[in-house]
Amino acid sequence: MADLRPESLENQTLPAAITRTVQHWSHNHNIPATMQTTGTPLPLHPDVDVTLLRATQEALANVHKHA
Repeated sequence: MADLRPESLENQTLPAAITRTVQHWSHNHNIPATMQTTGTPLPLHPDVDVTLLRATQEALANVHKHA
């Protein structure tokens, strides 16, 4: 089975990938959105990283759909 890990997580941290996703979405949909983290990010299992990034993408899609 092909590796399902997003390319954005191959070369950056989860917080950076989510930030970039939010910025890209905000720019494309002309809806202000920001991502803010506090503290020092801890490494997570790669499957958790993927799940959280996908959840962010789905949440943003829902915002656009229902805005």
